[in-house]
Amino acid sequence: MQSPAGVRYDVLPFNIIADLLAVAFIIGAFASFIYLARWYAIRVKLDSTSCPNCAYPSTGIPPDAPCPECGSSFTPAVSASTTPYRT
Repeated sequence: MQSPAGVRYDVLPFNIIADLLAVAFIIGAFASFIYLARWYAIRVKLDSTSCPNCAYPSTGIPPDAPCPECGSSFTPAVSASTTPYRT
């Protein structure tokens, strides 16, 4: 079906749908990249001296104190960086 100007109306909705799907794919890929990058950064920072819920570093916090960031209670492990040097 064509209009007097020569535009085909039966093809136009498929082009719009294809463009919207392409944009949705690009936005989804970008959002996935941001989510995975944040997840990886948190997991890399997380070690035995960090809070398991929010990855807040526990250096300088008493062992029996809750996490100042999220409030969860945890027992931080003693790492080589927090132990005093042997003389």
